[in-house]
Formats: sequence, C-alpha cells, structure tokens
Amino acid sequence: MDIHRRAAGPSVQPDRDYVLEAAGINVTQVKLKGIVRNSQLEAMERNDGIIRWSPNPKRDEFMYINLNYRIVQMYHATGHAQPGRFDYQKSSKHNEFPPLSAHDWSPSIPGLVAMGTSRGDVNLLRVDDDSNQFHTLPLKLSRPCQSVAFNTTGLLAVGLDRVRNDACLQIWDLNHHLAGWDPKQPGWTGVSGSGAEPKKLEYSFSITSIRFFEDQPQTLVIGVKNQHVKIHDLRGLKCFQYLTH
Repeated sequence: MDIHRRAAGPSVQPDRDYVLEAAGINVTQVKLKGIVRNSQLEAMERNDGIIRWSPNPKRDEFMYINLNYRIVQMYHATGHAQPGRFDYQKSSKHNEFPPLSAHDWSPSIPGLVAMGTSRGDVNLLRVDDDSNQFHTLPLKLSRPCQSVAFNTTGLLAVGLDRVRNDACLQIWDLNHHLAGWDPKQPGWTGVSGSGAEPKKLEYSFSITSIRFFEDQPQTLVIGVKNQHVKIHDLRGLKCFQYLTH
C-alpha cells in the first residue's frame, strides 16, 4: 500500500468539441461572473492556479488549485449567482500536493482528485476532509504523466509518455482498486491498493490528452502526440483513428 500523509457496442460518432479538446485545442472558455472579472480569472489561471467547478451538477462546489503554493482549496456555493455577486464559503483544504502535470476531478466520488506528475506518479488526493493524504497508483515504469480523466462510473484513464515495455494508456477501475476504503473516515482508511491491474492500451504512442464521453462512459477519445486523435470503445476494445495531421 502506497499511502502518504503530508504535514499541514455501436459505432461512435464523436462530438466535434470532444475531439478538438482531446487534441489540445481549447474550444470553450469558462467565465465565472460574480466571483472575479474575466481578466482577473485569466491572470489567476495563467500565473497562479486553476479554478474548476464540480463535474457533478448535483454538487454546488468548486475548487481552486494554487500552483505556486501547491494548495487545493474547496468552496461551497451558499447563494444564487447574481451579476457582481456570488455567495460562497471555504469548506476544506489540501496542502502541499505533489507538483502536477495533469489533473481531473471525479464526478462520481466526492472529494476525489487525480493528479499526475512529470516524474511519473499518479496520485489520488482527498480534498474534502482536511487530511492532506494522497494514495499513489503503482505504475510499472515511471515516466511523465501527461493526462488523467475520470468517467462517471469510477474508471480513471491515465495518459503517459512513451516508454519501452509498457502501455501509454492505462485504465484503472477504482471501484476495485479502492475496495475496502471507508470515505467516512479521514484519509484512505481501509485501502489496500491490491486491486486488479489496469487495462493497458497503446504501447507505441505517447498519449497527451484524454476525455471520456459523459453519455457513453465506456468510450473515450485520446490525443496522440504530434499525430492524431483516436476513439476507444472499452466494451469491445474497438478503436479507430479520427483525425490526422
């Protein structure tokens, strides 16, 4: 168990935005009216950190990732958003997370954030209980993690740089890997880390981006470095190339 504590079917016709985002093209810009002006938000994201709304529409919360001080601060909305005003309050904080190169927030498991690092770690953080604990997924060979993505059923896809003798796209079933975990207790109480091995795909390509389809959680689109975009259907391990450069 690698648990740490810090001190403080059918063919798929993908949506165009999914494909472009997987290829690294930003097709949307989120604007948070009433929290900060657009120029302030852009400066915050460019220089200091990242703001993310909860991927689960039933949870009125958002998080701010401070990249300079390596702090994740959680917030809960406490009122209706209005022009020039938005009511919210701090709820929990995670201090000193490892340097990140990729991140995603689980839509199905509250408080679970995955962070990949350039040195090859994939860490699962609890950001809702002030425990400052994270759990590291055991990769066979360490190399830069370039993308991580959750689906709505507990899968976590990890995109890695190319290396000999190991896959660059790995799909972890966290329902099995985190078996025994008691989310009512702080940290990762009960996690053995001895779940099933990940499903491994793409041995020859460096995977730079990943995204699952929300309405088809067993289907994901990946960006292959300097080459093309692929669609994977995990139900039958089907794959086809969608775009080329």
